[in-house]
Formats: sequence, C-alpha cells, structure tokens
Amino acid sequence: SSGKTIKVTGDHSLFSLSDDLSIKPIKVSNLKKGSFIAVPRYIQLPENLEKLNLLEILKDEDVFVEGEKLKEFFNSKEGRIFLIKNIPTAKRSRRYSYRDKGFLPIKLFKKIEEKIPIEDLKIFKRGSKFSLPADLLIDKELVFLLGCWVGDGCYDKNSIIITMNDDEFLERIRSFCEKYKLSLKKHSDGFSFMINSSLLKRIMKKLGFGGDSFTKRIPEFIFLLKKELKAEFLKGLFSAEGWVSKYEVKLTTYSKELASDLETLLLNFGILVRKGFYKDKLGKEYVECRISSKVFLEKFTQFINFEQGYKRSSLNKLLQVDVHDVSDVIPLPKFVYKEIKYLFKKSISQNYWKTWHRAYIKSNIGRNYLSRLINENIESFQELKNPVDGKKLLELTTNEIFWDKIKEIKKVDYDGYVYDLSVEENENFICNNIIAHNTRELQLPDFLHWVPLTTREPNPEGLGEVSMLSLLVNSLRMRPDRIIVGEIRRAREAEVLFEAMHTGHSVYATLHADTAEQALKRLINPPINVPESVIEALHLFAVAFRDRRLGIRRMFQLSEILPGSEKRGPQINTLYRWKPSKDEIIKENESYRLIDEISMHTGLSNQDIMNDIQEKIKILKWFVEKQVKDLNKIGRLVAIYYSSP
Repeated sequence: SSGKTIKVTGDHSLFSLSDDLSIKPIKVSNLKKGSFIAVPRYIQLPENLEKLNLLEILKDEDVFVEGEKLKEFFNSKEGRIFLIKNIPTAKRSRRYSYRDKGFLPIKLFKKIEEKIPIEDLKIFKRGSKFSLPADLLIDKELVFLLGCWVGDGCYDKNSIIITMNDDEFLERIRSFCEKYKLSLKKHSDGFSFMINSSLLKRIMKKLGFGGDSFTKRIPEFIFLLKKELKAEFLKGLFSAEGWVSKYEVKLTTYSKELASDLETLLLNFGILVRKGFYKDKLGKEYVECRISSKVFLEKFTQFINFEQGYKRSSLNKLLQVDVHDVSDVIPLPKFVYKEIKYLFKKSISQNYWKTWHRAYIKSNIGRNYLSRLINENIESFQELKNPVDGKKLLELTTNEIFWDKIKEIKKVDYDGYVYDLSVEENENFICNNIIAHNTRELQLPDFLHWVPLTTREPNPEGLGEVSMLSLLVNSLRMRPDRIIVGEIRRAREAEVLFEAMHTGHSVYATLHADTAEQALKRLINPPINVPESVIEALHLFAVAFRDRRLGIRRMFQLSEILPGSEKRGPQINTLYRWKPSKDEIIKENESYRLIDEISMHTGLSNQDIMNDIQEKIKILKWFVEKQVKDLNKIGRLVAIYYSSP
C-alpha cells in the first residue's frame, strides 16, 4: 500500500511473517492481493563524499584552470618547455598570457595535472569573474540550492532559475550567491529568481541535474554525502515543492524516478514515504509522496524540516494532532491474539478489548499499539514461549521492517533478461526498496536437499576462477543421485554436460531452441560443436512452449535421440506433440530405446516394465484429478512414493 513496485518471476522470493513469528522467504507465486511483505524502515547509505573534483567533472568542457602554483610552474624551465611544445608559434601570444596570468584551458592542463596540487586551483570560464575551487567542498548552501532546483528549478541559456520567492528561502539562495560572488536577480516573469552563471549551469548538468519535471532525478552523488548534507538537500527539495496538509507532509512530482529516489533517500533517515499515482486535468500522471504517522513526521521535523517559517509552524501544529498511520501494522497470525488475550485476561478486556477485538476480526494490530502493550507487560511477554514466542513478538516491534500490504498483482508478458542474484551469508538484498531473497536459475523443490554450486569468472589478474568442470568434480564427491547443469551456451559447458553423463548419473540441462530438431542442430554445429559420436548419450528432448496470447505453458514436444550410423547422423524420433487447436498432447511414435535400455540396466522383463509404466500413469492421472500443481507438493508426494511404493 506504500506504492512500491517490483517486477519478478513467480519463482523469486520475497519475505513474509510465518505462523511461528519468523520472517521467512515466500515465493511470489504464493502471494496474493492483501498479503503482507517485508520492506525496510531504514537503509544505511555511504557517507564518504566530501568534495567534488571539478577537474574531472569538467575535463571535456571549454573552461580554464588558474592558480599561483600553475603560474610558478610556467616560470620554470619545465613549464616553459611545456608551453612551447603544446602551443604553436603562431599563437605564442597565448603562451605569454597563460604564463603571466597563470591559467590554462582544462584540456591542456590535464597533461600536467599531476604536477600541480589541486588545492591551489580554481576553475573559471573566460569572460566571467565567477570561479570555483577545483576541489570544491560540498557545503550546506550548495546542496540546499541543488535541492531547490530539483524541486522547482530549470535553466535558461546561461542561468539557473528557481521558482520561489519566500523571504527565508531567498535568504538562503542569496547567501550562496554572496559566498561565490554571484548575482541573484528577479526573472522577467516577476516571481522566479535567476543566478546568472553558465559555469555553474555546466557543473550542475555534469553532476546529473538535468531534464524537466517528467524526467528529473536525484543524482547518484547525493546518496554518498554525509547525512547532514543529505538532510540539507532534502530541506531544499521540500521547501521548494513540499507542503503540509491536514494530516501529512506532501510533495508531488511528474517524475516517477524522482519519487523513487526520494523514497530511498528518506529511508536513510528512517522515514517511510507512501506514493500515490494520480492524473491531472490533462491526463498526465503524477506521483504524490506522503509522509504520515507521528513517528515518521517527528523524524522529518528532527532531521529535515522546511526553510520557510510558515511551513515549519504548520508542521509543528500537525505534530500536536494524534496522527495514526493505519498502514503501520504487524500482520500477526490470528491465534496470537487469542493467546495474548488469554495471558492478560482482565487487563486487555478492560483497557484494550475494543481495539484488540477489531484487530482480530477485521484488520491487523498497529506496531506502536503492540509495542505499548508489550512494554506495559514486559516481564510476562519475555516469559512467553509456547505457542507464542514472546521474544520474537518483542523483536517485531523493534526491528527495522515495515509490513507493506500488497495492493495489486499483475501478470505480464516479458521477453527480456531475468537476473538471478545471490548474496553470500545474508542471502537477501533490497530491490526497489523491497527486501528480496536469493534467487537462482534453477528452482527445485525444497525437500530434495539439493546443493547449488555456482561458477565464478576470474578476476582481472586471471585468478579465482571456479569453472563448471571443477564444480562437476566436487559434486561427484557428494555422491549425487542427479546432476543438473545450467544453461548450455558454449562448447565449454557442453563438454561438462557430456562428461557428467559419462559418469553414469542422470543429468539434466537447459538449451534454447524452438524444436527438438533445432536443439540437435545447435548441439552438433558451431559454436557448441558436440561430436556426433557422443550425442547418443542424450536420451530425451523435452521442448516447452509459452503461448503468450492465452498466457499458458505447454510441453510442445517430447522426442528421443536415435544413435547415428555411418551413412547418417543422429536422428530425432518425436514421441509426443502438443496440438494447439485442441490443447491436447497426441502420441506420434513408439519409443525405440525405452524398453531395451531399461531392461538392459535393470534386468526387468518387458511385461514388468509395462506394468511399472502403467502404475506411474495412474499416479499422474491422480495428480490431475486432485489438481496437485504445486512443485513442492508434487515432489513431496513422489518422494513418499519412492520411499515406500
């Protein structure tokens, strides 16, 4: 309900609250509208950027570098030789000008950059008295101006324009201009103010302050500043574009990316923003960012606030109101309410029953309310162990997790890349400000006790590589029942696939092709180039098909590979094929290999083999009749069957 979005496959996992009050991963396919997922209440961001290196930022611009140390260098023998070598004789008057005044175009200066300390240098544009230190210290006045521009600013040909005219606001902008000897003038529109400096405009654009109201973003370097500077940037942004409503602090923007950036930056202060998506009178979509709940408003007041006195006054009045955020809840299992009520009996009945009963019947208990109840009965809660763990319940009121309610789930067609991320040790990461779990290319049932092994590319020195072949060798030491190789794209991976087959294990892999015939051609031709003599180690191609129009997946083709001969290579024998007109799978041919190879490896007679196949057909039909479709459930039942058939 906070407006966050994430695009994932059904096999990716997010986090939910389990019945034992543990925070556990849950597959997206098992979530539904109204479910609650874990999102962070706080995000720690780096704070390691203090200065801006304008020599690097403006290295391709038409600007100049000046400084006393540069002047001293030009008066040395090395400096004079440098000027002679780099400035033609026809332009020797420039040599004298650069030498006497101690300045140089930045593109030329980059050649001697290491010889001159950056602390002595300034950057300027020819024809302007305005200059900035080459090693620019990032201070509150600068970031406040940048925040104001993101909120309600733009450019003209040579100026920065800010559309605000509040006295306190203008005083801050004026202070910045006086510090760097810039002029602040009223724009011809009568209400905007402009800072006339093409150099400052270029610097801001290079830093990422560009675009219009639909494309603006918070530049990446802002996220690296010290916390007090991030706060000052946000103060400028909210002072320019934010306001105080009856129950919330609000800010609107037409840029969805800016709204997401703002959401992330506020989380560094432990402030949760809720986003609403609306359309204006012209049908253009905009985002309304809202800060509600007293705990978040108090943090906003403490760390950020507004520059204007009247906005600060409105915020202080809002804090006097008992503002409840009905979305800041903990989705406890219903039995927990009963257990706690039984524990406290009269105290809950007398003081909390109306709220308690409403939370139990219709909604979920508020985090602050549960925290207050626990603190009033802290000793009793800590003693709780079964069936409700009191310590886990206490942790739910103090951790940095917000339980966000799913408002909508959409299934979409997607043809792009799907990224599988794994984070060592913690096994989770934050994506779009939602806590996600490790994902892997191959998703197998939990009960199988599978051991995932991952390849690793070598580092720049050529060390540290973990190849697929070395993983195969390690897997054989584990005495596996099955070996599953990832996707086959190159000859190197195909070699490992067939090496695994020749160990006598059942081996599975993925290959992209439209049909079994195409799959065979891909394997025996470049760039994979598997020799035809080893292809017969393959038994089956199972070709899956996705019908985007109907939104369904079907087994398109099941084919066996027939060994080749001297006259012809390996052949495909299609056993079953999907018929889309009737949405049914039809049998095409009998198998040439199945009975003979099972008999050879097991010693079973043909009749015994057929009886076993018929029994498995009955089991599969039972799955269909009972609508058993969940992968974990199917796997568990099959495991039970094989352990005690």
